[in-house]
Amino acid sequence: MKRQASSDQGMWRRQITFLLASSGSAIGLGNIWKFPYIAGENGGGAFILMYLLCITLVGIPIYMAETVVGHETRRNPVTAMSILAKQAGQSQRWRWVGGVACLTGLIVLSYFTVVAGWGLHYLVNAFEGAFQNEGSYAVRGIFIDLLSDPVAMLRYQSLFLMTVMLVVGLGVRAGLGVAGHVMVPLMLLMLGLLIAYSHSLGDMSAAIDFMFSFDTDALNWNSFLVALGHAFFSLSIGMGAMMAYGAYMPKRTSIPSMVFAVASIDLLFAMFAGLAIFPIVFASGLAPGEGPGLMFVSLPVAFGNMLYGSFMGALFFALVVVAALSSAVALLEPAVAWLNERRGIPRPIGVLLLGVLVWLLSLMSMFSFNALQHVEVVSGLNIFEFLDGLSANVLLPGVGFALAVFVGWRMDVQKFSHRRFFSLWIWLLRYVTTPAVLVIFVTALIQHVA
Repeated sequence: MKRQASSDQGMWRRQITFLLASSGSAIGLGNIWKFPYIAGENGGGAFILMYLLCITLVGIPIYMAETVVGHETRRNPVTAMSILAKQAGQSQRWRWVGGVACLTGLIVLSYFTVVAGWGLHYLVNAFEGAFQNEGSYAVRGIFIDLLSDPVAMLRYQSLFLMTVMLVVGLGVRAGLGVAGHVMVPLMLLMLGLLIAYSHSLGDMSAAIDFMFSFDTDALNWNSFLVALGHAFFSLSIGMGAMMAYGAYMPKRTSIPSMVFAVASIDLLFAMFAGLAIFPIVFASGLAPGEGPGLMFVSLPVAFGNMLYGSFMGALFFALVVVAALSSAVALLEPAVAWLNERRGIPRPIGVLLLGVLVWLLSLMSMFSFNALQHVEVVSGLNIFEFLDGLSANVLLPGVGFALAVFVGWRMDVQKFSHRRFFSLWIWLLRYVTTPAVLVIFVTALIQHVA
């Protein structure tokens, strides 16, 4: 039996719940291992200003579009797109935008759990003092050993995924809502402790100079593309999360205010994460970097050779795991909501079915580092790299572009004409955001093929 209407029992009672849950979705590993580095490498403060412009013109308009789609219909992404297309006299094929968004979230979650499992493994290792007084060669060996050990990887990524399933299975209020109220303040507390530690024992002046020196000479066309791409990806756009969360938003909520608040929290967290990480890196005489090399080699070496390093290293990886968890629950929720609302499948059963599907797909990503490491899907990419490239270069920008076109040019938007910022938002979607996302899409494809 299909359930056609959403219930008020599935809505959050307070705006702060939407703010915290949405912020948790946006704050992810990219805030920790990517943004601080790309800011430092591309002009510091000058890049941050460029990024602010890009997130205002690209990220926020699409983020608002996703939220509006969910908020106006109170449905899952697939049904929401179907309802709005019908109201506007458009083809029902637009519902596939919501369907692809849900599918993309599941694909991203499948390989995201592998990386989160690494973080959980390192949390245990750091707490046990495995990195104490170790150099880069030894720590890199620990990472290589982990990648070659499918049993250890399976243990930690399965534990992480089961935690995600538990949170989503508890429901919109008891699961997603409570998790937002717990995880976001917890992340801010841990980040504050790490900044205080870095300020005391690290080279804060070097970190500030690296991240915030205003170097306009470092800006170029590639810097703009980097800023544009990160502005799109940093807010969890294109995976249906904000359509789902928008459906749970209280009725009398200012969507622009909430969206601006989430974007601000996301940016501030990324900048403060840099102030927690790079003072330690520079004080240890290590080179700054991004990605797994920073998180799973440089930082363990740095913490392992500093006072109270085992405890603070464990605290850092606890922050990584919580940030990953807050993002992961948002990746699973849209598809669970679709099964529950459209197919009438009870939430616990839907979570179990999709969790098993994601777990099976995650095995392929996990084995791509060991048992299936010689298997190439396309152009020399292993399974993990292929799924990452497919989602980042095709699915996410594709969904974002389609959503911008639908809301900006096809959706019946007259009902919003009395609201503040309506005209500016629609104008941006039509004439700035849509072309910009097309640039992201084409550029990512070219770089990926090359």
